[in-house]
Amino acid sequence: MISKPLWKYNCKVNRVLFILVLAVSSMYVAVVVSMYDKDFVQKMNTLMEMFPKQLMDAMGMSSMGGTLLSFAGQYLYGMLFLLLPLVYTIPVANRLVAKQVERGSMAYLLATGNSRKRIVRTQILFSIVGVGVMVLFLTVFLVVAAACKPGITIDYIGLLRLNTGLLLLHFAISAITFLASCICNETKYCLMLGAGISILFYVFQMLYNLHEQMDALKLFRYVTIYSLFDVNGLIDGSLGGIVKMLFLLVIGFLCYVTGYQVFVRKDLLL
Repeated sequence: MISKPLWKYNCKVNRVLFILVLAVSSMYVAVVVSMYDKDFVQKMNTLMEMFPKQLMDAMGMSSMGGTLLSFAGQYLYGMLFLLLPLVYTIPVANRLVAKQVERGSMAYLLATGNSRKRIVRTQILFSIVGVGVMVLFLTVFLVVAAACKPGITIDYIGLLRLNTGLLLLHFAISAITFLASCICNETKYCLMLGAGISILFYVFQMLYNLHEQMDALKLFRYVTIYSLFDVNGLIDGSLGGIVKMLFLLVIGFLCYVTGYQVFVRKDLLL
């Protein structure tokens, strides 16, 4: 079904970046959990009132909430967990297809007897598993960090919903960047397309967060994939948050299937 040598090569090439992103993300999780207590939250809310509301809204940090999950939802899921995984997702998607086509190494892969379908299945599965393992690790690390701090309780069901949403968000983004990698034969165009769309989505989300100051900015919610990751809705378990999450699943599935078909049918420069 997949090429084991290619899978091992992918692990070897991308492991340093993967570990680096996990290490930085884990550090932020540990810091946020260690900072949390109700008195601190109250002080932070008071402090945040001193900053321009437009700035805090744009950063997705309008309120710290009262529980550890809502506190982490603002600090981690409002910005850091949206951006840090991109440091891994974008370059890895580029390496999986576009870079190998550009360097000519794709010709050697096909010469080993592996079909295009087998190669692209391997690359798609590697992309999905990488994102899945990253979110799973961060979920477990957050639970362990919370358990190590006395007097803290956490809503495990809410955490599960929230991280399932995070997983599907980055599943969809990884699928978009993978599709860009399958479309482009040169890395510069792949990065321009994949990274450009992902970053543009985040800029649109920041503009949408300012919609309370300008109604016209509400329109940006319809052009950014991040609006489908409803942190507060997932924590509360609202139907709207769950439905938005399912849209992310559909987007990711369609982009991976399209990337598969594009790679299988395209004229490769071999």
